[in-house]
Amino acid sequence: MTLDPNKWTLKTQDAFNAAVADAKGRSNPEVAPEHLLVAMLGQADSLVLPVLSKVGVQRTALQSKLADAIGKFPKAFGGDAAVSRAVRDALTRADGERNAMGDSYLSTEHLLLALHSLVSVA
Repeated sequence: MTLDPNKWTLKTQDAFNAAVADAKGRSNPEVAPEHLLVAMLGQADSLVLPVLSKVGVQRTALQSKLADAIGKFPKAFGGDAAVSRAVRDALTRADGERNAMGDSYLSTEHLLLALHSLVSVA
């Protein structure tokens, strides 16, 4: 698994940091794949939105489902949000996609492929 941000694109780094901030801001004890997908949906100039649109996923509907799912997550006050095992698994899968495609850096497109099977609302 690659948790080395030096091997991530800037968009991936931004999405990961936004997911951590989102989880912390919502007082969630863990950063979940849903936080990561929400962060990726917030990147207007990435390829994530056009890809989702191409396969018929409506951004607003997905954001609503993600917000509902995240709203059901446990709350813990006074600490930082830890990276969940599911997010670590997503990063591992995304790195496998990166390798399979022969890419040098882990991109949000790799993450989107990896998250497809982990986020039940998509």
